Parts: sequence; structure tokens; C-alpha cells
Amino acid sequence: MPDLGWRGMAVHPQQVPPGADQVRLRAVDAATDPDGWLAVTGPRIREVISLTDYLQSSSAGRGPVLIDFQMAFLLPCQREIPRVAGGLAQAPVAVIEPSRRYPPGELPTSTIAGGNFVALNTEAQRRELPTRLRGSPDVEWGHLVLLDYPLARDAYAVEQRQSTVPGWAGS
Repeated sequence: MPDLGWRGMAVHPQQVPPGADQVRLRAVDAATDPDGWLAVTGPRIREVISLTDYLQSSSAGRGPVLIDFQMAFLLPCQREIPRVAGGLAQAPVAVIEPSRRYPPGELPTSTIAGGNFVALNTEAQRRELPTRLRGSPDVEWGHLVLLDYPLARDAYAVEQRQSTVPGWAGS
């Protein structure tokens, strides 16, 4: 049986009776083994904003978003992606990953393969922002992970110069 982890349950504001100020939860643990468990947290009120609007919000200081390979087909309009050029990869401010059902394409961040974004695993602090699909709040579509860096992003000086060296002269 797959590990489902935490599952968010959404209640549409129209389902809440006027004047309600309390929530009653009824949960049933259907596990038949002694290691089964059940837990709940308190309710949260979230501001709803589209993913596109959130990612393009300049007032929030957004920047390039690294989109996992599988998710790129779902987000064809996301244009601000990290630039890779001149031997440098721009540090993304967020990553969009697939749900737990599908393994992430780890090649860009792989320490074994040496991907362009390998520093995400060693330098960035990951913080998942809760998300859901409009009209299907129980469907796990993927994850929006915000990245916090202990140092300034892309704060390096680049100096380029050209020199011609014969092959027998070494480097």
C-alpha cells in the first residue's frame, strides 16, 4: 500500500454556514494493522490565487522557476525559467515538481550526474507552498517549492576574455 502522507481537505466558503466559528472533525482510521495511525491538524484559511498570477507577481520579488520535466507540459506559459549560459546556471526562486505518484526528474539537481542545478540540494532551503487544483481540491497535482538561499542569488562578477593557446602548450 502506498504511503499517502498528509492529505489536505478543502472546504469551499459556500459550504460554511453563516456565523459559523467552530469546526467539528470526524475521522475514522480504517487501518487493520497495529501500525496504522490517524492525525488531524487545525483548519487554515488560505488566500486563493492562481499559480500563474503568483509566479508572475513582481511585488512578491519572484524570479526564475525551475520546472521539472514532467510538469513542463502542464505549464507551457511559464516563461521565466533559469538561464543557463557561459558555464553558469541562474539560481531559481522556486521549483515545480510532480506529485508523489511520479518520481521527479532529478537529472538537473543530481549530485551523481552533476546537473546544472546541483546546488539546490546543498545550498537552498526548501519550503513547500500548499497548492490545489481549482474544482478538484483533493487531486494531488504536484508541488510548488520555494527556495531560500543563505547567500545572495547570482551575486558573482563575471569576466570574460579570449586567448588562443596552441594544443602543445597546455592550459
